[in-house]
Amino acid sequence: MSSDIYVKLSKKAEISDRSEVYVSDVAEDVCADMNISERVRDIKLMDIQLKKSGFVVISVTDVIKAIKEVYPKLVINSVGASDVLIKYYPVKKKLNKAWFFCKTAFISIVFFFGSSTAIMSFHTDAQLRNIFINIYKLLFGVNTDKPLIIEIPYAFGLVVGIIVFFNHFAGKNITEDPTPIEVQVSQYETQTVETLVDIISERKKSGDTE
Repeated sequence: MSSDIYVKLSKKAEISDRSEVYVSDVAEDVCADMNISERVRDIKLMDIQLKKSGFVVISVTDVIKAIKEVYPKLVINSVGASDVLIKYYPVKKKLNKAWFFCKTAFISIVFFFGSSTAIMSFHTDAQLRNIFINIYKLLFGVNTDKPLIIEIPYAFGLVVGIIVFFNHFAGKNITEDPTPIEVQVSQYETQTVETLVDIISERKKSGDTE
């Protein structure tokens, strides 16, 4: 049997309620022979030996070796990541709605007061009120301590500017572009996965499996 198969390894995966890891858990495969493709997905890669939640790394070479043991003549082409980070849970995670609500409320409060303080501090440092007073005097030739005709549109513009910048309002994206926060979170997750893969790989080399 001679055929080609393309394997795309995921960057990360989750396993819960079982210790067995199969190809279908960590990779996608494409083969002209659908029977081979389906059988490859059911190939067992390893048994996770952790007794509690933790991380395990499987490399693309591990996947290739496991497939080659079943299909020695199969030509395997890797088109994905070189390693996949598996988050293992001995027992399936259950969402605690009360705890999730408390965390969301706490984070929202921290963000609200933190961002408000930052905006007010910026306005104070920049002496924005004095700037508005001077602009009002230049436009209307009158001195006033309450240039509301400038301050009110600025307040609305500030809100609109924040919404447009973060590309998010009422739980929906304004456009299909990712928000700055989503970009930062994605970069953080990518760097975290790469760091964990490096740490666990080094532990493997040194023989430390804990």
